[in-house]
Parts: sequence; structure tokens; C-alpha cells
Amino acid sequence: MKDTEQIRFLTANYSYLQGLRIVPIGLLLLLINWWGNWQRGPNRDLALPILWAAGTLVLLVVIDRYYARTFGQVQRRTQNRHIGWLFVAAFGALGIIAFGLDTSLELPVSIGGLVFAACLIADYLRMTWPMPLRALAFYPIAPVIAALIAVVSLLPSLGRQWWLAIGIAEPVRGVMIIIGLLVIALGVLGHMFLVRTLQIVHKEVAHDQPV
Repeated sequence: MKDTEQIRFLTANYSYLQGLRIVPIGLLLLLINWWGNWQRGPNRDLALPILWAAGTLVLLVVIDRYYARTFGQVQRRTQNRHIGWLFVAAFGALGIIAFGLDTSLELPVSIGGLVFAACLIADYLRMTWPMPLRALAFYPIAPVIAALIAVVSLLPSLGRQWWLAIGIAEPVRGVMIIIGLLVIALGVLGHMFLVRTLQIVHKEVAHDQPV
């Protein structure tokens, strides 16, 4: 893929490529499910989850300022912002429903994980649909992570015994812990992709080539 197409992809999806933004979310998902795995009985001290949630909000603010200070900002068109908000709202609602199903029913799969994988694929297609077909392999991070999350979401169908063998009482907890790790990986790899593409932009500008 030509460098100019990389740059156009970057400018169109700059805010979505700031991968470090989702690292605190993945970390929170991992920590809360790890904590929940060791809780027994109805009386639970929620001090740690509340502390972790507050820390997540602080990290999100710090990361937002880091990107603004280090790489600057790209103003999105109003239509793109509205589409983004609609996308987040729709999958947020589906995520809440899926979480309710996972916690109230003993299903052989994780509905929440499958919804999250579908969300990543839909977001990837939204980001790449205006580009040539050969550009679909340009940013392979999201579909690869989505595929891994989908596979992990099917692991409860293998039974509980092997989860118990590694200290996980509920398969859905184990699935969410693994998904948390994958979200962290997605964020770090996405950030590396952003930095690499920005280096390409710098090279193009340094050579006075139109982008």
C-alpha cells in the first residue's frame, strides 16, 4: 500500500487509532474479573473495583492529554462524529444485554465476548470501507484480535474442569480475563501502528511530497 494511502487512512481515523485509550479499559476488565473470581458469598467489599474504576478514569484523562500534547489533534467532520456516537451507543446497549445474559444464564459461549468481537469487526469495516480492497490488509490488528476474542468466547463449551484446573471458578470470568489481555494487546499494537504511520507522514513532509 502506498504511503499516501496510509496517511489518508490515518487522518480519517486518527482518534480511533489512539490505541492507548483502550488499554485502561482492558486492564479494568482483567482486574475486575480476576477480583470477582476469588469472591465468595453475597457480602463483597467493592473498595478495590471502585478504586480501579477511578484509576481508569484518571488514566483515560492522562492518555487523552498525552495524545493531544505529543501528536496533536485532527478535527473530524460532524457527520463522522455522529456516526461514531451512534456506533458506540448501539454496541454499548448490546454489550449490556450480553453481559446480563452471561451472568444470568450458564451458556456454553460468552455472548459478551462474541458481541465485542463483532464490534471490532464492524468498526474495522467502517474504518476501511472507503479504501481500496487491497487496503483491507493494511490494518490487520483489529480483525486478528477480533478473531482471537471470538475463539476465546467459545471456550466455555469445553466444560468447567480445565478452567478449575487453572484456578478459574467460572468460565465466563476466565473468558473476560483473556479478553482483557487481548484488549491491552490491541491498544499497544494500535499505538505502535499510529506512531509508525506518523513517522511516514514526517518523512513525506520532510521531502516536500504532497499528501
